This record gives sequence, structure tokens and C-alpha cells, in this order.
Amino acid sequence: VLVLIFLIGGVFAASITINNGATYTTSTSVTATLAGLSGDTNYCIVTTDSNTGCSWTNTTETDLNVASTIENTEGLQSLYLFTNQQDTKDGFDAITLDSVAPTVTYSIPDGNSFRASNLPANITVTTDGATSTVVYLDGTSAGTTNGANAVSTSGIYDGTHTILTDANDAAGNNLNTSMTFKYDTNAPSTISATTSYTTDYTNDETPIFTLSASDAVSGMTGGTVYLSCAPSGTWKSFTYATSYSDFDITSTTYDCNTAEGSRAVFAKFKDLVGNESSVTSTIVRYDNTSSNSPSGLSAS
Repeated sequence: VLVLIFLIGGVFAASITINNGATYTTSTSVTATLAGLSGDTNYCIVTTDSNTGCSWTNTTETDLNVASTIENTEGLQSLYLFTNQQDTKDGFDAITLDSVAPTVTYSIPDGNSFRASNLPANITVTTDGATSTVVYLDGTSAGTTNGANAVSTSGIYDGTHTILTDANDAAGNNLNTSMTFKYDTNAPSTISATTSYTTDYTNDETPIFTLSASDAVSGMTGGTVYLSCAPSGTWKSFTYATSYSDFDITSTTYDCNTAEGSRAVFAKFKDLVGNESSVTSTIVRYDNTSSNSPSGLSAS
């Protein structure tokens, strides 16, 4: 907006333009272009329609650029030009201050993991305040809507995936943000459960089990281990650890018994997203008698 005030009987028409007539600015620091000055002028630029408290500056230029500052409030802001100590403004211009970037929200948390049964068909990316939006899934454009974009997960592979959103508003504010999620359809592999008592005997009802499993995508941190004395029985579950000593090999709760001798203990593993492994087993030789050589038992 450019307003010119022609002085009655004068020979010039002073004017002020902010940032070359731009509609928006992202900063309170602007450039005021003054034009049509008399060539020997005292001028003042203020943010209100009054020259009260003006700090007058003299110039011999007829046209010049002046570094100025608008009010630090989002929305339409004005600068007013006064010259030669007059009470009436010579001109004014307005510009919209917009220093706030668009916002982006995702319908799933960053870092979430999924398996085949719970992967959403679409992940919604929503922008607010954007006039230009591009959404990418693993580097490929997946949406350009200013608002809600449904990013299809059809055909994605096992592994980590990235959704990147580039959102811009009319003022030039930019938000470039991303989130990742994992897709894992494979159960833990290379599983094992062992003890030190496959050939030797123990009188410990809770011997130490050494446990191992790998999962290429989700990992086993936060996963689950299950132990039981029957492959289709009642399982004791606990958070994955490579060593565990709180499974009672005589507990009937988990289909074990108090009899001496060899017994099988079964194990299975579940990764962070719920994929469950096959069942593996180990042998534990148990003897709770006080004799050095268990009666009727042989280590061979």
C-alpha cells in the first residue's frame, strides 16, 4: 500500500514504501524507501500516526533507503513518514509481519514400530498455515496437499522408513521436519537357551539360563522371553535379557515337577513389535539329594 500526500503549493510529494512493496515480512527489521523528498528535508519514521517524540533526521537526498523497525506483533504493521516538523504525515505504508512457520503433525509417534498385523494403511501428515507442502516417503513424493496428506504404506519393505515434510507459508517461513518408523515382519532368529547343567547336575531350583536372540529390524531390547517345561504349556514371560535366574524348574505353574533327573526347559522369544520365534529347548539335570553321587542317576 503506497500513499502519497501532495503538499499544497509545494513542488514535491513525499512517500514511504516498506520492503519494496512486499506483502509479508518475517522480521521486524525492514527497509523503508523514501521518495519525493525536497532535497533538504528533516524526516521522521514512526510506527504510529503521530510525530510526537520524533527523532528528526536531515537529508539532502530526494530518494533514499532507511533501515527501520516495525512493531513486534504478528499481523498488519505500518510505518508513517513525517517531514519538516509537520503534524500531518506525508505518507505511510503497511506490511504483514508473519514470523511463525507452519506446523506439521503426524498420526503416529516418531520412532514407532509395526508388524504386518498393525501397520496402518495410511500415515496422515497434517500441515497448518502452509501455502506450499511436499511430503516424501523414503525420498519419493507422497503428497502435496496444504492440510492433510494420507501417506500410503502399501508395498513397503522391512526396515526403517522416513517421512519428510517441507512446508512453507506465504511469508517464506519454512519448516522442514521428519519422522521415522520401522516395519518388521520377521520373528527373532538365531535363538538359543542354555545352562551349565546339560551334563553336570545342579541342586539349584533356579539355575542361570543363558539366552540369545537377534532381530535385524526391531532388535531385542524391550522384547520378551518365555520359559516353560512344556512346549505348549504355561509360559513365564520376562523382558529380554541374556542371563536369567528366576525360573523355577520345579514349579508346577509352568508345567515343571520336583522329580530329580533330566528335564527339558523350552524357550521362545518375541521382538518389540510382537513377532514370535519358534521354540527352542535345553536340558537341565536336577538333583536335590545330599549325597555326592545322585542315587540312580548318571551323568553319562
